[in-house]
Amino acid sequence: MIRAEGIRCGYGHRTVLKGISFGAGRGEILGIIGPNGSGKTTVLRTLSRIINTEEGRILLDGRDIEEYSYKELARRVAVVSQSSGFGYIKVEEYVLLGRIPYYGKMQLMESAADRETADRYMALTDIGRIRGSFMHEVSGGEKQLAFICRALCQEPMLLLMDEPTAHLDITHQTGILDLVKRLRRELALTVIIVLHDLNLAGEYCDRLILLNGGKIHSAGTPEEVLTYQNIEEVYKTVVVVKKNPVSGRPNILAVSEEARKRGKS
Repeated sequence: MIRAEGIRCGYGHRTVLKGISFGAGRGEILGIIGPNGSGKTTVLRTLSRIINTEEGRILLDGRDIEEYSYKELARRVAVVSQSSGFGYIKVEEYVLLGRIPYYGKMQLMESAADRETADRYMALTDIGRIRGSFMHEVSGGEKQLAFICRALCQEPMLLLMDEPTAHLDITHQTGILDLVKRLRRELALTVIIVLHDLNLAGEYCDRLILLNGGKIHSAGTPEEVLTYQNIEEVYKTVVVVKKNPVSGRPNILAVSEEARKRGKS
């Protein structure tokens, strides 16, 4: 569905991604993990054409993304970023901004069909109840749902998400990711998601890419990537990896310095 081939890019004279290749199939949730500065967000910026590649290419449905107009691309790829600006605007008005790629020539306002689309996705994300509230008044979890709802209004085939669970409590974290899995199933969405929390990545993603220094250190299923050897080599910290007794997915346990010293003694 989307394929990156030998991507090399960065910012000015600083190269961040150093010739990485990967792909994601239709209806798949692909997680991108790695330490700070490893290039996770840069991957998403490259896939959405916010930054250009120096080498390599990205194919979306077999077509180079450089061949898409920005309007075409916005109908196929939607981004939920870490900090989406919204200003003094109501939730419903913010969500309707996702319909702009479908505006016709000389169209300045949303149509009845656009409003029907927004209503459908506000119901799906359960934010219809706050549609009249201002974005700056709602909770962090509700803001994140509005960000997702706006992206869905673009009716994309690919959803790019940059740490959508950051700064949320565990209830909202699991709620957001349960929603992502439901969207994948009901809308046949492909999702590429950056996550810092390795346990959430292991629990919710079909496959993972572990980045380190702008290169792919390992890729595969959560069981293949989230080994204690990989984590200790990339993150430079001691961990224990166990199997979640309910889901069977890998669960990472941090080991404190004091516990390590006791273990040695």
